[in-house]
Amino acid sequence: MNSLIERIKYKIYLFKNLTANPGKKDYVVSDLFPIRNDSGWETFFELLNINAILSADYSLSTESGYVAKFYFFDSNGNYLGFRNIGRTGVARQTIELKSLINSEIKNAVLFAVFHEKSTKELDIGESLIAERGYTGFEYKSKGARSYVHGNHDAIAFNGTGTKLIGNYGYKSRYYYVQHPIANGAKYEFLFVNTTMKNQNLKFQISIGLNKWKKLYNIKLKPGGSHMLPIDSVQDKVAFLRIKSRLYLSRPVVFKRNNNSFDVFHG
Repeated sequence: MNSLIERIKYKIYLFKNLTANPGKKDYVVSDLFPIRNDSGWETFFELLNINAILSADYSLSTESGYVAKFYFFDSNGNYLGFRNIGRTGVARQTIELKSLINSEIKNAVLFAVFHEKSTKELDIGESLIAERGYTGFEYKSKGARSYVHGNHDAIAFNGTGTKLIGNYGYKSRYYYVQHPIANGAKYEFLFVNTTMKNQNLKFQISIGLNKWKKLYNIKLKPGGSHMLPIDSVQDKVAFLRIKSRLYLSRPVVFKRNNNSFDVFHG
């Protein structure tokens, strides 16, 4: 009986895959990565030469003019512009995002990275090239960076346009952020809607054992994002939970205190 109930719950809450298949082999896929150049932050991206790595031929990148396309979006999911990054005959390049920013895309808070591919030179069967690599963040030029990998497949590109590929369920469910809010640190939680529908998110913080306090509710547009700031209290521990129809409302967490900072998945 219990197993039957569990199967029914699964069908209600997770009746689709975490992300949708774009449907055609001509698509490449990317996460929607956070970009921060505000309040002392700098953002970097470790760009892999995927074509050369998969083909074991680094001459492809220099002779064929391969580029990686960086697409930029604002907090409402609006497309702002793109930049092409030429790939050299090396496995990895560190890209400083502020070098790509101008007045056209100064309000960017998310970016995607799309790798060009050639089916003649890369035999990857039914697979799609996907970028879920590492974004690095530096705070107030401390000389160190914190790196966090991509959350999940978020957006697909076929050479002419993009489409969001995140899925969501019929019913709302809670996601509990695993990291405690504690020790007087300042936290910022970044949430992204990777679906093609508006999504309502309800934020609650713990105030005791099995007791929760409402913070506020928001509506995220498709491709939109929201930063939730919370300052922790010394000698107290709290937890954050989010109610939504998103399959995975896991945030990217920015944590700061007097002497250090960290960036990680919640």
